Amino acid sequence: MAYTERPSSKSFDPHSHAAIELPQGLAQNGGRIDVGNLGLLRPSAPWLPLDELRRRFEEDGYLFVKGLLPCEDVLDARENYFKAYANTSLLQPGSSPRDGIFNSASHPDLHKGIGGQGLPADPVEAKILIDAHSDSKYRAFVEHPALTQFIRLLMGWKQHVLLDRTMLRHNVPFGMGTGIHYDKLFLRGGDGYCLTAWVPIGDISINGGGLCYLEKSVALGNEIEEDFTTRAAGFTTEQRLSAYNVNMMAGGMLAKSPDEFVSDHPASKSQKWLATSYEAGDVVFHHPYTIHASGRNEDAQGRIRLMNIAEDTTCDVMTLAPNANDVKMLEENAFVPAHSTRAFEYVDETPELAALYAAETTIGAEQTDAFPSHPTRQIEHGGIRSSERIWDEPRLSAITTPLSADLPSPQSQNQATQAQLSLEEACLIRYFVESLGLWFDLCDPERHFAVVVPQRARICAPLLDAILSASARHFSTLPQQRQLAITQQYGLKEGLAIGEESMLAYHSRSIAGLRAASQEPNAIMDENLLAAVVILRFYEELDSPFTDPPSDTAIRGLQVFLEAQASSAIQTCHGLRSSAFWVGFRQEFHMAISQRRSFRIPLSTVAHYLPTRTSPDHVWTNRLLIIGAHVIQYCFPPVHFPEQSPGQRSTLYEHLLNLRQSWAASAPSSFTSIYTTSASPSERLFFPQQWFLNDTHIVAMQSLGLIDLLLATHDPHVDRLRPRMSHRRALAVLDEEIRTTVREICGVAVANRQSPTAALTASLAVVLGAEAFREASQAEKDALLAVVRGIKAESYYFPGEGMEGVILGVWGKRDSFLSL
Repeated sequence: MAYTERPSSKSFDPHSHAAIELPQGLAQNGGRIDVGNLGLLRPSAPWLPLDELRRRFEEDGYLFVKGLLPCEDVLDARENYFKAYANTSLLQPGSSPRDGIFNSASHPDLHKGIGGQGLPADPVEAKILIDAHSDSKYRAFVEHPALTQFIRLLMGWKQHVLLDRTMLRHNVPFGMGTGIHYDKLFLRGGDGYCLTAWVPIGDISINGGGLCYLEKSVALGNEIEEDFTTRAAGFTTEQRLSAYNVNMMAGGMLAKSPDEFVSDHPASKSQKWLATSYEAGDVVFHHPYTIHASGRNEDAQGRIRLMNIAEDTTCDVMTLAPNANDVKMLEENAFVPAHSTRAFEYVDETPELAALYAAETTIGAEQTDAFPSHPTRQIEHGGIRSSERIWDEPRLSAITTPLSADLPSPQSQNQATQAQLSLEEACLIRYFVESLGLWFDLCDPERHFAVVVPQRARICAPLLDAILSASARHFSTLPQQRQLAITQQYGLKEGLAIGEESMLAYHSRSIAGLRAASQEPNAIMDENLLAAVVILRFYEELDSPFTDPPSDTAIRGLQVFLEAQASSAIQTCHGLRSSAFWVGFRQEFHMAISQRRSFRIPLSTVAHYLPTRTSPDHVWTNRLLIIGAHVIQYCFPPVHFPEQSPGQRSTLYEHLLNLRQSWAASAPSSFTSIYTTSASPSERLFFPQQWFLNDTHIVAMQSLGLIDLLLATHDPHVDRLRPRMSHRRALAVLDEEIRTTVREICGVAVANRQSPTAALTASLAVVLGAEAFREASQAEKDALLAVVRGIKAESYYFPGEGMEGVILGVWGKRDSFLSL
C-alpha cells in the first residue's frame, strides 16, 4: 500500500475549516434545522497554549481539537470494527471495511445502533455490536496515549480514570441518530465531574451524522437538570438516578425534534446548532451539561458514521454501593470547570450493554484477558504531575500498524541469504561501524546503528546500499593518504582509495533500491527502510547543509518514511525504529536551522512525548529537541500557517520560553558538567569549557544553546531590522546575550572533542550568531573560525568551508542577506 493512501495525522488548517459550507438544512431525529439556525464549531489546534484551550472550553462548553490523534490509528480502529461485520448485510458487497460503506440494498431500520435506537434486527449483528466494546484493539484505542495525556494536560488532572462504560456507535445512512440530550442525564449518581471525549472514527461530512452542539448551552443544561432534580424530590434513589424515570422521554432524550425542544425551552430559539465536517484524528471534548445531538446521516458516499464516546474523571478510586457512590477526587491544582462534582454513577443507554459491564463495577476489579491491566508511571509536564499507563509492545501493536509484520524474525534472519560483499564494500561497512556509527548513536545507549544496522544490512539490500552510499561519501572526503592508512589498518597491504565515481554509483543504487522497495505492501512501516532513509539524509547533510533540496528530489520524498512511522516510534524508548526516528528528528532539527526553514516532521506525532523523573537521559534530550522544533516553527513558520497578530506572537514566544526554562529546571542532575572553566580573553581563551561524560548530554547542552539563539534573534520585543534610537541599549544587551551563548556552545565543542558532532553544532551556532561578532576583536574572530575549520581538520566534514564563507560574508558586508 502506498503511503499516499495512508495519511498520517492531519495538521490543522484554519483556512480550510473556514471554507466548510453549511448545508441548506441539517436533519435531526424528527425534524430539520434551517440554515439560518446553523453555525460552525470553532476548531482549535492542539498546540495552542493551555490557557487559551481552557478559556475556549469554558466559553463554548466544548473544545473541538483538530488532528489530535494519528490518522492511521483512527482508520485502523475503523477497519478493525467493520471487519467483524464481513459476513453480515451491513456493508456494501465488495467494499473495504476501512471505508465502512453501507449496503445500499439493505434497510436502515435493520441496522440500529446504541443510543436510544435499540439493537440490530439480526442477532449476529447485535452480538458483534456488544462484543466490540470488549475487543482488545478497541480498548487500547480508547486509551490512546495522545488522548489521555492531552486530557490530563488540558484539565490539569494529576490522575484520571477512564470509565469502562464507553459507547461505540455506528449510524447508517438515513437511520436513527442520537437525540437531543446532555451527558449528565446518564451520570446522575452524585455530582462527580466527567469530561466527555467524542471521537469520530473516520471522516464524517457535515451532513454525515456528526455531532451538533447547541451553542453556549451549559447554563441551559444546568437549568433543565435542576428542574428534573426538583421534580424528582420524592423519588427513590434508584428512580432519581435513572435517565428513564417518569420525568424523562424514552432513551433519556430531552425532545423528539429540534422544534419540540425550542417549544419546551423558548430561550434556546436564539441559540444556533453548531456542526462541522470531521476528519479522522479530530476529537471533541464537552462539558457534562452541554446540549448536543447527532445529525441525520445523509452522507453522499453512503459512509457509515462510526464514533466512540469516552468519559474521563479525576477519580483515583471508585466503589459502588447500593445507595451511594464514593469517589475520591484529586482536585489539587486541577482545572475543573464550573459546577465541578465529586461522585457519579453511570447509567447505560442500552440494557444489553449494561449487562456486558455488570461484572466490571469497580476500577480495581480483575479485568478480562482482552483488556489486561498495565502499570502506571508518573509524568510531569509544565508543573503538572500525572500518571500514564506503561504501554508494552503487544499493546502498542493493537493501536498502530504492525511494527514488524514484514520483517524477518531473528531466527529467520540467520537463515536468510546474506549479501556477498566486495572488498571495497566490506571496507565501507567496516568504516561505517567504526567511524560513522558514532554520528548516529549519539543519543542511543544501545548503539543500534553501530551494532544492529550493519547486521540488518546483510539481508536488506536498500539498507546496505544506504550504508555504502553514506560511508563512501564521507570516506571520499578524506585525504588519500588518510584513506590508505585506514584501509591498511584493516589489513590491506596496499590500502584502498575510494573516489567520487564509486560514491555516486552507491548513492544512485541506494535511491533506486529504496524507490523499488517502497512499492511493496507495508513497506512504509519497515524499520529497516526507515534506518536507510536517515542514513541517506546524513548524505544530504554532508552534501548541502545550507541548501533546501527541491520538493521533488528523492531525499525529500523519503521524508514520508519518517512521518509514517513517527507514531509507532515514539511509543517506546528502545528498538531500531525508535532509534532511527530520533536520528531523523535530530537531523531535521539541524537542517531546518541551517536552511532557515520550517520543521517538516508533523509535530502532532510527538506532542505527548513526555519524560518522567525516571526516564533515561536520551528521552530528556529528545524532549528538548521537540521544544526546539516548536521554536523553529515560531521562527520560520510554514507557509500554510495563519498570520499571527503581534499579541499572539508575543504570547506564543513566552510559552516557548517557559517550556525551555521548565526543561532546564527539571532535567536530571546527570546533565550537569563534571568540570568547568571560565573564559579568559586576556589569555586568548574566549570560550568557557564544560566537560561531559556522555554524548547525549553534549547534544542536549548544545541544542539548548541553539534554542536560545533562535529565541534571542526572534524576540518579538526587539525589532532588529529597523532599530530605533530607544532600542539601542536593548540591541546591545541582545547582542551580548547572543555572543555569550555562541561562546558557550563553542566551549562545549572544544572541551569535548571526542563527540563527532560537537564541532559541527558549534559551527552552526557561529553562523547563526555571526552578526553579533561583527565588531569583535580579530583574535576572537580567529578563535571562532578555528572551531569551524576544525570540522574538516578533525572530522573531515567538509561543509566547514561553506560555513566559513557564510561567516566571512556577514562580517565583511553589513547588509548581508544572511544576517539574522
